[in-house]
Amino acid sequence: MPKTRGIPVLTSRKRELRSMSKILLYGAGKSATVLIDYLVVQCSRLKIGLEVVDAFPELAKQKLLEACRLASVPEAVFQANCYSIDSEEERSASISSASLVISLLPPHLHAVVAAVCLSLQKSLFTASYLDDTVLSVQDEIASKGLLFLYEMGLDPGIDHMSLLLLLDQIRQRGGRPTEIHSHCGGLVAPTSDDNIWHYKISWNPKNVVMAGKAGAKYLEDGTIQTRTHAQLFETLNLVEVPGAGPLAYYPNRDSLRYLDLYGMSEMRTFLRTTLRHPDFIQGWHELVRLGMTDDERRIDLSPQISLAEALVKCCPLNDSLSPDLRDLLNDLGWADRDTRVPFSQVTPAQLLQFCMENKWVLKPADKDRIVMLHEIEYLQQSKKKKIRSWFIQDGEDSVRTAMAKTVGLPLGIAAIQYVTGKIQVRGLRIPTLPEIYLPVLEALKEYGIDFQESEG
Repeated sequence: MPKTRGIPVLTSRKRELRSMSKILLYGAGKSATVLIDYLVVQCSRLKIGLEVVDAFPELAKQKLLEACRLASVPEAVFQANCYSIDSEEERSASISSASLVISLLPPHLHAVVAAVCLSLQKSLFTASYLDDTVLSVQDEIASKGLLFLYEMGLDPGIDHMSLLLLLDQIRQRGGRPTEIHSHCGGLVAPTSDDNIWHYKISWNPKNVVMAGKAGAKYLEDGTIQTRTHAQLFETLNLVEVPGAGPLAYYPNRDSLRYLDLYGMSEMRTFLRTTLRHPDFIQGWHELVRLGMTDDERRIDLSPQISLAEALVKCCPLNDSLSPDLRDLLNDLGWADRDTRVPFSQVTPAQLLQFCMENKWVLKPADKDRIVMLHEIEYLQQSKKKKIRSWFIQDGEDSVRTAMAKTVGLPLGIAAIQYVTGKIQVRGLRIPTLPEIYLPVLEALKEYGIDFQESEG
C-alpha cells in the first residue's frame, strides 16, 4: 500500500481494521458533520472501519474526534486522511480497501471518484444529482453488481422519498394525482434572522452563487414551461408553509426528468422549487441582472481595494434602483469601505461569493432552518382533493446545522443499510424504490425528520 499522509484519530486495533469492512467518506465540509456523527456511532456498533478524507486534515480529524467524544466510543478505530483527489496512488489505496465509498466532494469531482470505484468494483453513494458522465456507464455499473446511489441527500433525496411515499398512499386509496408542487429550501431560523436578506450560508457557498444558472423546465397545466436564469427570479411566487409563514419560490432545474421516474406520465402540473424569503428573491433578481453571477468575465483589482470599490468596479449600481433594492445591495457589500478584497483578479461570481462568505456567515450559536412542502392535487371518485405534507427542521448551531442533518442522515442510513445487506438492489439508482425509501424515511423519524399532513 502506498504511503499516505494519514492522521490516526484513535490508533488501537489498527491491524484489526485491515480485515474489517470500511466506509470511506470523501469530504468533511459543512454538510458532513452530522453524517460523521452518525457513521461513528453505527460503525462502532457494527465494528467496521471509517475513513474520512479531506483536503484539510485538521478539519477531518477534529470532526472525527468530536463525533467519537459525543458517542463515547474511545476504542473504535477511525482515520482522518489528507491527500489530493488527483493523487491516483493514494486515491486507489483508500478506495480499494473500502466496502462502500460516500462522496460529499464538489459535484465536478464525483466523476473522478466514480471512475475509480467502477474500476475497483466498489459501490458509491452521494447526495449530488445524476450527471451525464455516470449515466454513460450505468450498464457497466449494473453488470459489475455495484450500487451507485445518487441524489441521496435532502433536495435531491428526502424530497424524492417523501413524495413517492405520498403518491403510494394516494394510489392505494384509488386516487389519481394530477398536480404536484414540491418545495424545499435552506433558510435561517427566525431566532438567528438578523440581516435584511433573511439568509445565511449553511452549505457550499459556490453552489448558492451558481443556483439556477442552468434555468428550469417544468410542467404547468399540461404545457412544458422553460425559464432562463434571469427569468427564474422575475416573478415573486409565494406559498404559505404552516409554521413558517409565506415564503417565495423559484423553479428548480429540470422537473420533467422525474415524471417517468415517479410514474406520473399523466400529470397536468409538476414543479420542483427552491424556497427563499421574498426579499431574497427580489435582491437576487437584481444581482443576476447586474451580472454578478457571471463566472467568466475577469476584473483586475488594485491591492488593498475595499469591497465597495471592487463591487462598483465590477458592477456599478444604477441611480434608478428602488430604496429597498439599494439597501439590500449596500448590506451585501456595496457600502462596505472597510473590508479589503484579497484578490488581484476576480470574476463577478467570485466576488459575490466573497461577499456572501463575509456578510451571511452563521455565528457560532446561529441556527439554520430547512423547510420542505409537498402540495398534491388528485382525483378520487371524480372528486378533486388536495394534500399538503411538510416538515420544518432547525439546526442545533452553526456546525450541526439542519442542512448537515438532512443531507447527511439519508446518506448515512442508506450506507449502513447497504453494508449490512438490507439494501440488495444494484445498478445506478436514485432513491425511488420502496426498498430504499421506506426504511430510510422510517429511520429519519427517530431524528425528528417527520412530515405533518393536512387534507382539504
